[in-house]
Amino acid sequence: MLLRTLLCALACGTVCALESFENLPVGPLNRGETEYGILTAEPGHAAINGRHARTGERALHLEGGENKSMELALSKPVAKDTPCDFWLERWTGRPPFRFTLTAVTPKGEKQLVCEEKMSSGSYKRHVEVTLPAGTTALRFACTSDEKGGVLVDDLAIHSGPMIIESVETPHPGAYPLLKRAPINPVMGVHIASSGSESPQSIRRIELRVQPAEQVDKVTLRSSDARGVQVQKSRVFGSGTPDSSGKVVIKCTDGELGTGHAWLWLDATPSEESQVGSTVTFSNVKITIGNKEYVPEQKPVTQRIGYLLAIPGESVGLQPEGAEPRPCKAFRIPGLIRTQKGSLVGCFDARYNHAGDLCADIDVAFVRSTDGGQTWTAPEVAMDSGPGVDNGNGDPCILQDQTGRIWMHSLACHFAGGASLFVSKPGFDEKSTGQWAMTYSDDDGKTWSRDFVNPTRQIKKAEWNCILSGPGCGITMKDGTIVFPAQIWQTGANPRCMSTICYSRDGGKNWAYGEGLPQNSSECQVVELKDGSLMLNCRNENRSGRRVVYITRDLGKTWQAHETNDKALVEPTCQASLVSIDSKKYGRVLLFSNPNSRGGRDHMTIRYSKDDGRTWSEGYEYDARPCAGYSCIALTDEEHVGIIYESAHANGVTDMRGIGFVRIPLETIMTGKEVPSRPASQVESRRKRTTRAGR
Repeated sequence: MLLRTLLCALACGTVCALESFENLPVGPLNRGETEYGILTAEPGHAAINGRHARTGERALHLEGGENKSMELALSKPVAKDTPCDFWLERWTGRPPFRFTLTAVTPKGEKQLVCEEKMSSGSYKRHVEVTLPAGTTALRFACTSDEKGGVLVDDLAIHSGPMIIESVETPHPGAYPLLKRAPINPVMGVHIASSGSESPQSIRRIELRVQPAEQVDKVTLRSSDARGVQVQKSRVFGSGTPDSSGKVVIKCTDGELGTGHAWLWLDATPSEESQVGSTVTFSNVKITIGNKEYVPEQKPVTQRIGYLLAIPGESVGLQPEGAEPRPCKAFRIPGLIRTQKGSLVGCFDARYNHAGDLCADIDVAFVRSTDGGQTWTAPEVAMDSGPGVDNGNGDPCILQDQTGRIWMHSLACHFAGGASLFVSKPGFDEKSTGQWAMTYSDDDGKTWSRDFVNPTRQIKKAEWNCILSGPGCGITMKDGTIVFPAQIWQTGANPRCMSTICYSRDGGKNWAYGEGLPQNSSECQVVELKDGSLMLNCRNENRSGRRVVYITRDLGKTWQAHETNDKALVEPTCQASLVSIDSKKYGRVLLFSNPNSRGGRDHMTIRYSKDDGRTWSEGYEYDARPCAGYSCIALTDEEHVGIIYESAHANGVTDMRGIGFVRIPLETIMTGKEVPSRPASQVESRRKRTTRAGR
């Protein structure tokens, strides 16, 4: 908890404190005394909220409606230009929305903030401004939905000399280190200060890394509170672990900004580090000015993974032998483990921007033959032609019983906006999205350039579009190939329906199931113990719970599962669902998605041992905000691999990459951290066990 001691800057006669409105009574606010002066508002414009504070128990609520305002009259005018900061939370994402902050001075009024695009959610906006000399009052104003408004908390006006109030190293949660990632924030340092004169500097930071050989270097850099915004990151210094794991970072330019400074320890995995293993960071000591701070802390252990696609890197195997193309963004991952034990991943290569089809997008693929330790570079698997009016996206991948790997994507040979809404009824490829498929008969090394297109077999004319899950499909015990699918139809009720598309003759002919009787879209399918199919779907009613249905006749009829719209939480996002057979745990369902109803973060994997009737609390594998899509596959008998849209960026843009983590199945099933083992050791043990059993 941050210190809230009142700090007196006697030299300028101005008080500097953190105002969290703890001394004001909960309820409507017309007039109240704060650390900085008198706060006033017209009836119905403001209140003190006692349930949704950022820190402490109370926050200031500028209520919903048109032109609601409140004014803080400062007890003394600001003597000179002075930093000021506070935190904002927008209530409800419904329009309209406009928040302004205005400084009142003897020379007139100056608008300092005008915010119209802020997202809703828990104190996402940290406002930092400079109050002009002579400011006598601050006016907060907001226009919003009647049930909306904004919360204001932790207001600070920084005058007088800088004083360090607190130094903390809070545990961030799961922040995996991905090999190839340019930046890997693993542990944050939060420094709270008051005052802006005579700024202080970080001189040195010391920590311990174990095992030392897993990390090449540790860099101290600036970021935001969650370590996500790194494109404007400032580097303070770097250090290399010695044989004991001790790291010393000497900062040459460590001057701190006023207020809340978030610094992050950024760890670079070594070349010999093992994907799936863990690294522990501890014993952090920070020297600011001439004083050493040793914050209360728990060791932070993070898992090593792999960044399969880095925003900005080039995608190879371009059509007609063209040079590899730089790609700005990657999204929508799928993953399978083949019958030969290889891992084959796929995802959108979005060349010009991160937006969906219709756009210049190809489907790229990567492979690993050593259980996810190393991967090939991204190469093109599906391309429908040049330009924004020839794109492939939203891939789904499976392997049939013959060993053929099928990959589906939506193909759009037109432009004009989001494909789900501009795709027209009918079948003409110049105006209607096509169900395109390629295949590989050599374990995913090469892909057919002649696409299979069963659109006329699996689409009704009145539908705007039908496309896959995305993620992965399945092959049933009887050999039926099944892709999860989604139907979109303008004007229908529901307008979007999850379903399945399937083939019972090895891909020669295709059929479709009926759509679910509930607004649903991106979905995944598994075969249950009794041979029925479970469809687990994104809920387009946005209730915050997953849609779950069962079919026993390949989608001719559907029955709501007992967990439908009840059990699994979601922020309206794609998820992954697979079934596995484990010698130790039996038949298990695994489910991965953002474990949140408010935002795409806290990526979590859960298990069910009773065909999805109950689920574990889950194992979190990445806590950071991200785009949220994922896909699960066993990497070997003892480990689970997850390909997902990670928060890792390239340090230049705000685009994110495609990550991969490898987690011991025992850790997922028991919640206990156990060491991971290389796939080669798992395979050697399997062969020894097989020979011993003969």
